[in-house]
Amino acid sequence: KEGDSEEFTYMEILQDSNVSRNLLLMCGVWLQGGFTYYGITLSAGNISKEIHLNMFLMGIVEIPAYIMCAWLADTIGRRWALISTTIGMSVFCLISWVWDTKEGRLLFALIGKIFASAVFGIIWMWSPEIFPTGARSLTTAIGSQAARVGSILAPYVVVLMEEANE
Repeated sequence: KEGDSEEFTYMEILQDSNVSRNLLLMCGVWLQGGFTYYGITLSAGNISKEIHLNMFLMGIVEIPAYIMCAWLADTIGRRWALISTTIGMSVFCLISWVWDTKEGRLLFALIGKIFASAVFGIIWMWSPEIFPTGARSLTTAIGSQAARVGSILAPYVVVLMEEANE
């Protein structure tokens, strides 16, 4: 089915071991990307007292994130760009979670949000490219649904941040 342009079905995707393995890995990245991205955004009110400034900053940091995402993908390749931004996202979000001052927590959360936005940019760009042509739309849709599951779980980050602040 490799050179064929016909659309894959769910069963054909699951029967092909390479496609199903890649789909499983991509779904994991999509899920954690959605969880982290929306978790940081929803916890903006808990990071410091200025919720409006926090939300403004959470939105404005996406501009350098997408510039960084395109630059990284072109210079080091999509795989290494995704790996490095995922690691950066994880590290800075964990630091923001345990940092003791609100200003430091906001700074590290904003840097984590830059990396989380870059992860989304890269995953949207690279996800369809690693699958056969007939499976691209279906596998990207499945991955996007995994991100929605992550975003559904994201409000629990707010609860965890509140408990960490106590």
